Amino acid sequence: CFVPTGISLFLAPVLRRFFDDKILYIGMKIGTAVCYFAMFFSIYPYESHEPQDIFISVLIWYALHGFTTGFYNTIPGLMQMAIYDYGEWKFGERNEPTVSALKNTLSRILGNCTTFFSNLILVSIGYIAYADTPKDMPTSAKSSLLYMFALAPAAFSVLSIIPMFFYKLTGKKHKEIVKE
Repeated sequence: CFVPTGISLFLAPVLRRFFDDKILYIGMKIGTAVCYFAMFFSIYPYESHEPQDIFISVLIWYALHGFTTGFYNTIPGLMQMAIYDYGEWKFGERNEPTVSALKNTLSRILGNCTTFFSNLILVSIGYIAYADTPKDMPTSAKSSLLYMFALAPAAFSVLSIIPMFFYKLTGKKHKEIVKE
């Protein structure tokens, strides 16, 4: 997992010289969705695979997903900097402290909500936290876990591309704002 992540941490700043952040963001989200969809279809239907085969498949797809990690650590932060530049251009002041505090607070709230709803879903599907063997867990719970941790993230990655069609602070526009 460390090798693909290291490669992407190196590639993200290099590719920014040739491609716009919007394109890299969309590519990052498509890459994430492909990895999660591939993970889902490589172990679906769940019942026809042994637990060790599922583990290996999940490990491989998470390792490949590491190629997008460097982009997750680089592109959104740089896009946020462009938003600060736009705020200064539009309103005459930069609002990094306000945005940073709001972003941190919302991240914590969403993190807690995600944990709550994930646990609620696990309880509702019949997940047994300390099952002695995978065979002790109901088949419906195993399948639901597959949907929850592979199919749902893939779908949300695809949905997160939609706002990018409305993002206007790309290369040329951002350079004009900085110049002014």
